[in-house]
Amino acid sequence: MLLTVLLLSGCEGRSLVSDNPVFSDLPPRRSLENSATKERSSGKDRRSDFKQVALITSSQPLEGNTVVAEINGRPLFVDDLIGSIRLTLEASDQFTDSQRRQVMLEQLKIRLDQRVDEEIVLQALESKVPEEQRDALNEHVGKMFEEFLKTRTLELIAEGKIKSGNELDQFLAQGGMSVDLLRETFFRTQMVNGYVQSLAEQVQDGAPDRLQLLDYYSEHIDQFTPKERLRWQEIHVGFQKQEGRKQAKQRMLKVLKRLKSGQAEFGAVAREFSDSLSSEDNGNRGWLSRGALRDKKLEEALFALPSGGTTSVMEKEGSFSIYRIARHEYARPRPFPAVQTEIEQLIREKSRTAARQKVIEDLRADTNVHTIFDGNSELQASASDMIRGNRQSGL
Repeated sequence: MLLTVLLLSGCEGRSLVSDNPVFSDLPPRRSLENSATKERSSGKDRRSDFKQVALITSSQPLEGNTVVAEINGRPLFVDDLIGSIRLTLEASDQFTDSQRRQVMLEQLKIRLDQRVDEEIVLQALESKVPEEQRDALNEHVGKMFEEFLKTRTLELIAEGKIKSGNELDQFLAQGGMSVDLLRETFFRTQMVNGYVQSLAEQVQDGAPDRLQLLDYYSEHIDQFTPKERLRWQEIHVGFQKQEGRKQAKQRMLKVLKRLKSGQAEFGAVAREFSDSLSSEDNGNRGWLSRGALRDKKLEEALFALPSGGTTSVMEKEGSFSIYRIARHEYARPRPFPAVQTEIEQLIREKSRTAARQKVIEDLRADTNVHTIFDGNSELQASASDMIRGNRQSGL
């Protein structure tokens, strides 16, 4: 049952949109009120109500409107992070109060850092969005969400999970989700990713020059060197299948004669003479990498041959066998011109990631953050113990 709850919890933490959303100027003001109580702000600045997160004790219950963090005095509540999980847990009579609390603490600890970063970004962009831009941007992202929802609904119908769009709400409810929650997550993700991207573009390095490309190629040469491998074929003649070693030997001599004559390809001979199941596929055994075979003597013989090479007849374990190398690919670096575009993309992505990280770090440095885990060793230990336990058990 615990596993079921953790699986259901995945929906809230999943990214719904690309890391490169459509984003113009700055996003609109986002509401940060408690989703558990469904209250909506009436214009009052709620920062004045929350000056510091009160540390909760190990026995105090976690409710939907329990404050788990404050960002510049603005609260984040339990249900802002794990609302569907809490409801699922509370609806079940298979958990003790202690178990419910442990699951919620674990999920809060897993999700809190990312959500705090998101709220830091949202607050930063709120202070810069001109009032007249908010309605237009909300409308724009709203259209993006409707398109996303339409596409996802059609996918679910094609997958046979729902019969029509009328069943979408019911389907989402099975995982503790709703269209409203999807919309909220979609808007938040678009706003956060878009604003961070817009700031990152201002500090991101320009296009790499040829010297940078060559340096990267040299420093990461293993990344552009495919592992040695080969495709191989076999012809296998078994003593038992041929009713004795003598008969098997005679059959293998016929194989060698056909191969040496050049009148038939190896695959055709395998289809006609081989006793192994691979005969149905021209004796093909697929791709083989070094270290994959238990028979190291055979492996060395195979990798010593070039493409088109054939081994001598090998006798072992009641059979005669002969092998051919259909294709031998050596561990040779791909030439620089062939990977130049790929390297440029890798460097650009590395630069984008570093720039985004710097933006987050700079915003975080100017933000006052308090969480229920700060300085509370009891909560830290309780959540950490359960996380470690789930990892060890494979949850």
